[in-house]
Amino acid sequence: MGLLEHPDLPTDDIQGDIVPGFRGKEDLYYAQHFLLLRVVDRDRAREELKGLLPDLTTAAAAVSAPGEPAMATSTNVGFTFAGLRELAPEVDLDGVFHAHEAFRSGLAERSHSKIRIDDEEAPFDLLGPSTEWTVGKDAHVVLNLGGRDGKLLAGHVEAVKQRVAGGFGKPCEQPGAVLSGRQREAFGFADGLSQPRVRGFHMPRAGSVVPPLPADRFLVADGHPVTTNGSFMVWVRFLQNRAEFEAHCDKVARKLDLSGYDQADAPGVAAMEVGRRTDGTSLTRSPITAARHVTDSGDAFDYADDHLGRRCPRHAHVRKMNPRTADAGDHAILRRGIPFRTNGEEGLIFVCYQASIEQQFERLQAYWANATYEPEANASPDPLISQRARDGCIVEIPLPRRGSVPVKVTNTWILPTGGFYAFMPSLTGLTHLLGSAL
Repeated sequence: MGLLEHPDLPTDDIQGDIVPGFRGKEDLYYAQHFLLLRVVDRDRAREELKGLLPDLTTAAAAVSAPGEPAMATSTNVGFTFAGLRELAPEVDLDGVFHAHEAFRSGLAERSHSKIRIDDEEAPFDLLGPSTEWTVGKDAHVVLNLGGRDGKLLAGHVEAVKQRVAGGFGKPCEQPGAVLSGRQREAFGFADGLSQPRVRGFHMPRAGSVVPPLPADRFLVADGHPVTTNGSFMVWVRFLQNRAEFEAHCDKVARKLDLSGYDQADAPGVAAMEVGRRTDGTSLTRSPITAARHVTDSGDAFDYADDHLGRRCPRHAHVRKMNPRTADAGDHAILRRGIPFRTNGEEGLIFVCYQASIEQQFERLQAYWANATYEPEANASPDPLISQRARDGCIVEIPLPRRGSVPVKVTNTWILPTGGFYAFMPSLTGLTHLLGSAL
């Protein structure tokens, strides 16, 4: 992704996983590790975190100059609201975050209740009940550690753990890594495509229909020393079950075949659920019924000429989450997730950054994913991430020429198993929290 030679943003003050992100497209052996910490000794914990400040990876440090090697390891830090209360009791946190109810409540509480979006009469489910979540509900601090490969990262993780061993209890650890040298998620689809470009940091992409978005979509710009140039992090652990997803796709393919849908096979159904082929090519460029497959994983496309969803169904995940309409950029998120395979399980650690959890992540996850009339009219729920799909719903798959086929979806193949909301302050904000305020 092209970067401006002289960015307008204060890159020495912004944590690097927000922009440009720790992982580059060339990092085919990249690994990441999250340490989820709880404070057991406030004074020691604050001193340990202050000791990490000089080693945090900034946006400037995350960008290597031409000809220079990429950074070997990286470190960022974020805080849940409960963690800030524990670590910074002198700060008026309710006042600082008065406009951010979701952050103050936390992801587990917001998922357990219904989310009301603006003037909508009916509230929406976010991720469903959190009673059985196993990760993240009680976290105070998240240390986000990255490495160009697993060996480099392992040493970095152990060193950081030693540095925070006094003020925090035994960490909950969640590793992640690029799978088999390919930037793909657990179902085999190309990962991390069509990321928003940030105005003042990225150059516009030639031919793209999506211009760089204002930085205040992703960085808080309210003028407060704690929050300015920081960003809200959403962290969710999604368990993925490939066998159940493939069984679902086989079943749907058989139904479509009986309905006369050309080339109705399981890989085609999977592509229609996602909105892309496994290599990342948008179905707008290469629909399932196309005679030949066009390889193009770029972002120079929209859905304006596919109003009925005959090329890319309107319920497809990438279309629901980014319909590429005029106002879609208002709710865009910076996605920084990474796959995991541990203890016989696999899935995705979903991470995203935004300036407003309510207007970005929650609008996408609770409203657009579940609604049948947003972000486009006559759109079924998102079959991959919506709570309605987990509860059981009907999606309409348009036939290539006319009509559609109703398909029952009960998503048992993507399950949230934990998560939290955190705030990633700028270095100025961190100094205020861990220095003058304490």
